[in-house]
Amino acid sequence: MALQSSGAISLSQIAAEFGGSTPHSLSEYYAAASGVPSSGTIDFADFYGTASGPATNGLIFNLDARNSSSYTSNATTWYDLTSNNRDFSLYGSPTGVTNAISFSGSSQHAYIADGTWIPEGTSAKSFEMMMKIGNPSWGKYDFFISKTSTSSQSFSFGLDHTSPDPKLSFGTQGGGSFTGSSEAKYTLPSSFNSTTAFHHYAFTYDGSVLKMYVDASLVYTSGSSKSLHSNTAVLRLMAFDPLNGYYYWPVDGDVRFARMYNRALSASEITSNMNA
Repeated sequence: MALQSSGAISLSQIAAEFGGSTPHSLSEYYAAASGVPSSGTIDFADFYGTASGPATNGLIFNLDARNSSSYTSNATTWYDLTSNNRDFSLYGSPTGVTNAISFSGSSQHAYIADGTWIPEGTSAKSFEMMMKIGNPSWGKYDFFISKTSTSSQSFSFGLDHTSPDPKLSFGTQGGGSFTGSSEAKYTLPSSFNSTTAFHHYAFTYDGSVLKMYVDASLVYTSGSSKSLHSNTAVLRLMAFDPLNGYYYWPVDGDVRFARMYNRALSASEITSNMNA
C-alpha cells in the first residue's frame, strides 16, 4: 500500500505504512520509504506515494542491500537499518551487484556472533528474505538462515535440494518439534524456478504454529504446540554450519534484503513487506 498522491493524510494511513503502529517521529521514515531523503528535513510532499517500508512493530533487524546506509558495494559489514545495531559481518568477501549482495556458494556467508537477542524455544519470530539462487546445491540444502553449532541446531530455513523435487524446508533439532522425518517441508511446483528471478521466502512462528510463505502465498501450516530448540550458536545467513566441515553448505545466490521480527507477521504484512 502507498499513500495517496493528493489530499490530506491521516495518522491512521501513516500507521498502516508502519504495519499498524503510528510512528513516534518523522525521522522513522528515514531509510524506510523510497524517495524520502536520507537526512535533513522531510517535507510532507515527500510522503505522497512513497512510504512503503516494511512493518516496524517487532522488527529485530533489517538488512537491505538496496539502501546505501545498509550496504555499499564490496563492504565487509551489512548494517542493520533499525536502531538495534544488529550488524552482520560478511565473510569471504561477497560482492555487490545491482540492488543485491552476491554470495558465491564457496566460503561466503553473513553472520552475527551475538545471538542472545534472538527469540528461542516457544518465543514467536518471523523471518523473510528476498533472494535469487545461482546454482542450487543438489544433494544438499540451501539454507537462507541458520542458528546452529557442531553440537546443536536451533532452527534453519531454506531450500531442500536433496531430491530432484526442491522443497521449502524448516527444521530444528535437539529438543524442537521439527526433527527428522517430521521436518516441515513444502514441495515447490514444477513451474517454480528459484534461479531465474528473485523470490520472497518467509516463515512465521507464533509460539505454537509455524507457517511458511513463498512470494507471499501461504504454502505450509504446521500443527499446534510446536517448539524450536534453544542454543547459543551464531546466527548465519546463506550457510548452514561453516564450523562443521561437509555441513558448511554455503549458498550460491543474490540477496536483496533479510529481516527478522520477534512476533508472527500476518499474511497481509508478509505481502506488504515483500513489496517494500
